[in-house]
Amino acid sequence: MEEQHQRGREGYLSNMLYDPATDVSLIIMMPVNDYSEPDENGIVYGLKALANAGFKSRMVLGYPGRVLEY
Repeated sequence: MEEQHQRGREGYLSNMLYDPATDVSLIIMMPVNDYSEPDENGIVYGLKALANAGFKSRMVLGYPGRVLEY
């Protein structure tokens, strides 16, 4: 994805993505911010879950995607 904007609010994460190569835009909002993990691990897990949701959405629509490991 060429352009993206991420935003966080306690308990929620959102991401807006645009891929000019395919002219596909995705907007994802998930209630997955996990503060039970030590240090920044909870936010990292949440961001990876958010990215995976976007990639999997692209794959369902027939566009290339990938899966990030936790």
